[in-house]
Amino acid sequence: MLRINNMQAHIHRSRITGMACLAMAGLMVGCQRSAPQAPTAQQVPQQVSHPAANTPSKILSKSGKILLDSMQHPKTPFHYSYTGQQNVNDRYAFDKSVKPQVAAVTLEADLSPDEVRITSMRGAKHEDRAAKKSDDLGWSEAQLSLIGNVTGPTMDIDLTASLAAPDGAEPVGGVAADKFKFDSSTLTPAQKSQFDIIKSIGHIKDMKVTAWVAKDSGELVKFSIDQSNADDRGNTWEEHYEGEVKPK
Repeated sequence: MLRINNMQAHIHRSRITGMACLAMAGLMVGCQRSAPQAPTAQQVPQQVSHPAANTPSKILSKSGKILLDSMQHPKTPFHYSYTGQQNVNDRYAFDKSVKPQVAAVTLEADLSPDEVRITSMRGAKHEDRAAKKSDDLGWSEAQLSLIGNVTGPTMDIDLTASLAAPDGAEPVGGVAADKFKFDSSTLTPAQKSQFDIIKSIGHIKDMKVTAWVAKDSGELVKFSIDQSNADDRGNTWEEHYEGEVKPK
């Protein structure tokens, strides 16, 4: 599936970045050993550090992580609703003779510090889960189902965060929120080069992302994603994902 491909590529990219950091660290150690002695503190004027600007890219990148954390460790009751049209053919990722099968995917979840209840539909497969926080196994299984649903969209938002732009403010469920938009059809030549890297991760052809981030908590409280896909087998298909968080 696209979600699995995205996650595998994301992990692979992280490993490459980690290797590069290790190589750089080794180079720096070598330089320190061969370089002349550094000036003392009295010889070098002290520099005042300034906090990094809270850019739209950083706001969006953090927002999905905050949402995932609030689902894993809910502090107050809230409802999460998800509706999508996406490939539900699990064999597609492993069998090249299989075509994508787009169908409805829905999930409704009520979360509180002590309990979680989930009702979901993936194609023709229906599932209900409920667990108390005191039930370690049941809570973990419910969390796995919930986080699995949210991870894909939050990853798409994270991947396109550096290309998104502010689009005003709009409350969501009574919560004040900032709105951000990304549209691959309106990119500059430089931005298109960056989006080409994102497209190489999976089967993405074009994408539109709208995300709402709570002003006070920085949490992703609503998203809407439209994605056109094309693979090297000649298959093309459209997917849509939208989710919303509402306090109770």
